[in-house]
Amino acid sequence: MFGSGAPYRSDIGISGYVMALEGRVIGDALGTVLGDDPPVLGVWQAGGVGYAYRGPVRDLLGLNWVAMGHSPGDRKGVRDHAAFHEDTFWSDRRT
Repeated sequence: MFGSGAPYRSDIGISGYVMALEGRVIGDALGTVLGDDPPVLGVWQAGGVGYAYRGPVRDLLGLNWVAMGHSPGDRKGVRDHAAFHEDTFWSDRRT
């Protein structure tokens, strides 16, 4: 959607850099559209979006949300990126 056209080359770190920049663009655009009282935003890449978005951001992978990261359950998926837990998600009153 907000693609830069830059190649994603993880061997030299371009991938993470480009994703963070694109996340900032998305976070800023959502903040502009949603106004002064933006809702909670759930994301799977919290870096750039979390930096630029004006409202609260919930990292659904649990990397930046302690309760999600330490939630119970069997982890299936990419190591250290599979912490989503539905009950934890809904237990946050701001969600």
